[in-house]
Amino acid sequence: MKKGAISPTLVMLISIALGSILLYLFPIKPLPAPEGEFQIGLRILELDMDKRELASANPNEKRRVLLDIWYPAASSEGYERSKWLREPIYFEAVEGTHNIPRALIEHAGQVRTNSHIDAPAFRKEGGYPVVMLFPGTPALVSLYFNYAETLASNGYIVVGVEQSYANIAVQFNDRAIIYDRSAEGDLVSRISQAESEDLKIQETFQYLSEDIDWVKDYLKKLNSGEQYPDFEGIFDLGNLVLLGHSGGGGIVILRALEDESVKAVVALDPAIFPFSEELLSKGMNAPLFITMSEEWREQEKYKKLDTLMESSRNKLYAYEIDEINHADYAMIDYLSPIAKIIGKSGGYFGRGGEELMKKAVLSFLNEVIKGFPSELEEIAGKAEEIRYFSNMK
Repeated sequence: MKKGAISPTLVMLISIALGSILLYLFPIKPLPAPEGEFQIGLRILELDMDKRELASANPNEKRRVLLDIWYPAASSEGYERSKWLREPIYFEAVEGTHNIPRALIEHAGQVRTNSHIDAPAFRKEGGYPVVMLFPGTPALVSLYFNYAETLASNGYIVVGVEQSYANIAVQFNDRAIIYDRSAEGDLVSRISQAESEDLKIQETFQYLSEDIDWVKDYLKKLNSGEQYPDFEGIFDLGNLVLLGHSGGGGIVILRALEDESVKAVVALDPAIFPFSEELLSKGMNAPLFITMSEEWREQEKYKKLDTLMESSRNKLYAYEIDEINHADYAMIDYLSPIAKIIGKSGGYFGRGGEELMKKAVLSFLNEVIKGFPSELEEIAGKAEEIRYFSNMK
């Protein structure tokens, strides 16, 4: 071998090492398959509202949202698996809002899910309970695919509400893109003129919660089967569940405090800090499952949570979860294995905590909607990172 020449073996070893590093940093693999009995369909629909968009500077703009509808499917054969993060604009938006370099997450655009685009619905007499999903503000509905697929495969319909100006980015059929304004404070200042910041946020959540009425009315129309025959009668709106994370958690709690037709609420690290003691003391009629990450917990939030729990008029369950951050609920570990290194993940969800969390959400809904025995205490007992609380004796 000539002096200074590089051994072919060394080149091969370096190539293998680099390839292994790239596969670790940028894994392209399907999302884990849920364990439910049903195959999963996914339909993305646009809902246009006949109301002015208060978050826009354009006085003529009407509000609109996207609905990501996961449902039990009759068949998946011949129907394409949905991409996890389907729009390229998501990566630019995540970088701008969460300071995660797009180069670290763009590979996720190739990840396939277990949901089949426009697969025919598996129709059942009486339909399926409806879970409206509200992501963090700002976040993406797609970052909660894990919960949606778990529930849909077990006989629920999940309607993820992509809220204009509150989600990181919403891209409509006409290719129009609406970015969130919440990070800069524009959203609350456009919607509310209240004097205090807390009241501004509360009034903003109130505005965003009004989307629920429009979504319910639209689902009633879909139930007729006129637009999509396979959707006829599949939405059991008499069993309406609200699920939200962070700002989305604040939205669903606010709504449930005012709407006794809500049958259950799941709130993951909910933004209850802006709510007054007077509001929280009204009490919630619906059963509530609330979870608290290590990052979320602090004295002021605990005090307000105590008020909410003490005034509850129904079942209330709570988990305190160690070694997870606020963003862990939004599949941050799936975006990149280095999420923990850059401080976005607490690590526990990547070690099996996420699977327990999905089982806990499903168990809660199966109990309060379908009448199954509660398994929440048993699930919490499987992990030293989880502490279980309940008002049930």
